[in-house]
Amino acid sequence: MVNGHRIVLPSIPSGGWKSIRSKLGLHRSATARILSCGVFLVLAACNAEQVTAPTTPTSITIDPPSLSLTALNQEGRLTATVRDENGGPKEEAPVTWTTSDRNVVAVFAALGLVTSRGEGTATITATSCSGNCSATATVTVNQEAESVALSDSTLIFSEAGVTVQLTAKVVDAEGYPVAGDTVTWSTSHLGVATVSSTGLVTSVATGTADITASSGSASATALVTVTQWSSISAGVFHTCSKLGEGAYCWGENLSGQLGDAATSSYRSVATHVVGPPNTWQSVSARYDHSCGYAPSGEGYCWGENSRGQIGNGDTTDVSVPTAMAGTGSWGSISAGWYHSCGVTPSGEGYCWGENPRGQLGNGDSIDVWTPTPVGGSRTWTSISAGGNFSCGVTTSGEGYCWGYNYYRQLGDGTRTSRSVPTAVSGGHTWASISTGRYHSCGVTTSGDGYCWGYGNYGRLGNGSTAHRSIPTLVSGAHRWATIAAGSRYHTCGVTTSGEGYCWGRNSYGQVGDGAMTNRLIPTVISGEHVWESISTGGYHACGLTVGGGAYCWGRDEYGGLGNGLAGDSRVPIKIFMPN
Repeated sequence: MVNGHRIVLPSIPSGGWKSIRSKLGLHRSATARILSCGVFLVLAACNAEQVTAPTTPTSITIDPPSLSLTALNQEGRLTATVRDENGGPKEEAPVTWTTSDRNVVAVFAALGLVTSRGEGTATITATSCSGNCSATATVTVNQEAESVALSDSTLIFSEAGVTVQLTAKVVDAEGYPVAGDTVTWSTSHLGVATVSSTGLVTSVATGTADITASSGSASATALVTVTQWSSISAGVFHTCSKLGEGAYCWGENLSGQLGDAATSSYRSVATHVVGPPNTWQSVSARYDHSCGYAPSGEGYCWGENSRGQIGNGDTTDVSVPTAMAGTGSWGSISAGWYHSCGVTPSGEGYCWGENPRGQLGNGDSIDVWTPTPVGGSRTWTSISAGGNFSCGVTTSGEGYCWGYNYYRQLGDGTRTSRSVPTAVSGGHTWASISTGRYHSCGVTTSGDGYCWGYGNYGRLGNGSTAHRSIPTLVSGAHRWATIAAGSRYHTCGVTTSGEGYCWGRNSYGQVGDGAMTNRLIPTVISGEHVWESISTGGYHACGLTVGGGAYCWGRDEYGGLGNGLAGDSRVPIKIFMPN
């Protein structure tokens, strides 16, 4: 008896323990061990509360029985539960997973982890019980729009009637395109920009508008700004213009004349002038420097400064707009070769920079690094800084020039250089006078055009290549709004009806008539453009059309045409929009 239990030992076969040892191949010392083990096993059996027999897996279920995925490469989890004949879980039972369509759903064979591959429905099967039990779940893949991505988030138009195609990419939660989703397009301001059902945006008028592409609950918006180019100025190898409130330059940049804080060799597309200021009233380009002023009147120059033409009191080149010293407010500024000039809102005239030829008009020949008053007590409407001379118009319409006069560019009937303003011959009442490198041109208040100075290549527009020391009428019965004397050998102008003409040297197509033949008289510029203004550079010209379109033509060296170095052009081509 043990703990109240009767213990029955197994009977010993005949032959006793010796017989057992012999059959098991044991030594004599093992007899006690056998007896001990037998007693131990009996005692253990007596103390156990219950003896459980092994069970067999008989069934399997999957949770959840169905699963929906809304994006490609999206993961989901299915859980398989195996049970025995008593309904209890058999966690150790192996489970094998398969999919009916790997192109729709892939399944990780051991874990029940599913991943979407394409739209559709697939059956996922879990098998266990040594292949004798299985269960299925349905997985549906139906992509839903999570977001919309547009080809551009910002569009800038420089004139009305221009179109740009927007495209919309609808993506799911994992960033994969959703095929077949319908995109709806809309505009916040029909008066600024319209958009078609396919995303074609058309500029209408200046202003801003939001173009929205929607798909389901997802949407994206592009900001459209319709603005205009204005105040374009072609220098010798670079050009500057105003787009909206910002200033942009392109072309040669070895001296930092583009104002983008760099001195890279060139920029072939319009490049934003670094502020401050961030808004501009007007900009002017000439040789290797540029100038401009803000709506509040502050004046700035940038680029080469070897002769103090920046006006900030030293001679160090600068690659960003740098405020001029002295006078605080400007009504106009003109960049020349190595000097600059400007007029204040009250009509005071100033020049600064190089002065050996008297081009500053202050009666001296010493360079001045800050704005210095032009001699005489005149009230000016404009002053144009040329090669190494200057010309201006007073409020009473009188024309004056000063500086170098070897090429007769002062128009006073002589070849004598002047260090103070000297009246232009002829007694004309001037609306404007423009200076080039070796010649000058002007428009009277009655719309007559005159040029004088160096006449080779026909740049004076009078049918001759002769030099003229006094204003000579430009050929043709045109009524001129403006005439711009080029920085080299050609001239352009705009009539009061918006027609554009150029004349002079045409070796690079700078006359814009589609040819390369020099023109001795005004020749109409190709295209059906209505021009607002035209500016002549070294071997190219640029102009603005009514409505704000900007075009350049002629030589494209250093990217001066602003068209991405597409090459010289004999006809006007559009300036690339800035990035």
